[in-house]
Amino acid sequence: MTAAKYFGEEKLEDAIYAIYLRKVRYVSPSNIELSDDRTLDIKKHGISVDNTDHLQWETIRERIIRAGTLQKLVECLISDDMLMDSRHFNVFFATYRCFATCSNVLELLLQRYVSLEMNSLVIGKAKAATLQCSLRSVIMCWLEMYPEDFNEPSSDFSTLMRLIEFGRIHKISDMRTKARQLRETYKRQVMDGRYLAQIPSMEQYVFNTGYDAPDFDTCVQRANMFDIGKENCVQIAEQLTFWDAELFKELLPQQCQGCVWNKRNKLGPETVYTVRATIDQFNAVVQKVMTSIVLPDCRSDFRAKIIAKWIDVARVYLNINIGLVP
Repeated sequence: MTAAKYFGEEKLEDAIYAIYLRKVRYVSPSNIELSDDRTLDIKKHGISVDNTDHLQWETIRERIIRAGTLQKLVECLISDDMLMDSRHFNVFFATYRCFATCSNVLELLLQRYVSLEMNSLVIGKAKAATLQCSLRSVIMCWLEMYPEDFNEPSSDFSTLMRLIEFGRIHKISDMRTKARQLRETYKRQVMDGRYLAQIPSMEQYVFNTGYDAPDFDTCVQRANMFDIGKENCVQIAEQLTFWDAELFKELLPQQCQGCVWNKRNKLGPETVYTVRATIDQFNAVVQKVMTSIVLPDCRSDFRAKIIAKWIDVARVYLNINIGLVP
């Protein structure tokens, strides 16, 4: 498929579209039906009809929504071919938190589903069924890819309850089952310590590796020792890289958006808990470096050796992380 060429914008009352032109293979129409007048004219003048079309390429016009009202953006999640638009899906659900809430978007999707059911005789049962199937796919993909959007303990998971009830009324078993599973999972997390319990901590990792509780304090003391005479820069850098990787695997990209981060004080710090975990880890490492350098009664030559070792650790750490970048 050839690359699309940007042509311009199309502005409507409720949306702005980007227009692209794409060159594609031309498909010749088969079994062309001629009108009665055209058939009589051909017979009268003895004109031969050649249905062979020698056109090889044609230019088609693609329209991609760039901005619009919330209702229009939700409507465009289903493309003109009545299937889920995966490109618009990824963009919309990665950014909609800037201007809408989970419940607003869900209500628009469910309202459209109901309207298709009510107007199936007007638009055709087959078309309505296809569109409803695509809407179910959108909701299921949303539940799979962004389940944390439905984690609303302050409202007793009202959005998930809405989905469960909707699935029961309209007999959508997969949606109902998925929503119920998410609700049970989040309710257990609330009882076990809420969001931060999902992020692994160093203590959890140490215990999971098989250390006994009585030996834990000894292990921590041994880990806190920073021997400048020991050539273990690679080991320290690998440990830092390992822990950063564990945190970044849990990081939710949507929590990195400025609109979400700026609302952390209003909505609560738990709305950005994965970002907080990475920041806390960074601050802990910085504090460790600072406290190891600014020691009381520390000679200048000894402090210089500590700084030199941290520089060596940082250099190895950088090389390891550069090697991990694809």
